[in-house]
Amino acid sequence: MPDWLSHVIIGLIICEIFNLKPKSLVIFVALLPDFVTKISYLRLFFDIQNLNQYLFIAHTMIGALLITMIILPFFRYPELKVFKLVIIGWISHIFADYLFNFAFEPQYLPFFPFFWQKINIGIIWADYYYVITITSIMIYLIIKLARQKLQLFDS
Repeated sequence: MPDWLSHVIIGLIICEIFNLKPKSLVIFVALLPDFVTKISYLRLFFDIQNLNQYLFIAHTMIGALLITMIILPFFRYPELKVFKLVIIGWISHIFADYLFNFAFEPQYLPFFPFFWQKINIGIIWADYYYVITITSIMIYLIIKLARQKLQLFDS
């Protein structure tokens, strides 16, 4: 799975390609599934049994929809715009995890509860997160430079 910096950069790449604003909303939600799974650390302070079994939903499409509905009222932008940006952020996170996380045994249930098969595409091992980060930074810089060059020609 990519580290948090990679999720931020992948979110920025998507924002640049599709010219999405505010970028901060997409980036926040690109990190949100990992933040939700960190709730499992509450078991260190409270006697909460089997908490990890329920938090996997943050990395599913149905979990993205449910948590989006919960956080939607907290933003000051029009609800439809927030909904679109939040879903794009979720999809960027889930796509990055499925695409880059190579494991012998798949770990994710992306289409839960409709499809119960675990899926990982797996291009690279999780230990090589720096490859994803460096590649993502290079892609982002290329897109930014190309956008600036195209704006120069438009003026």
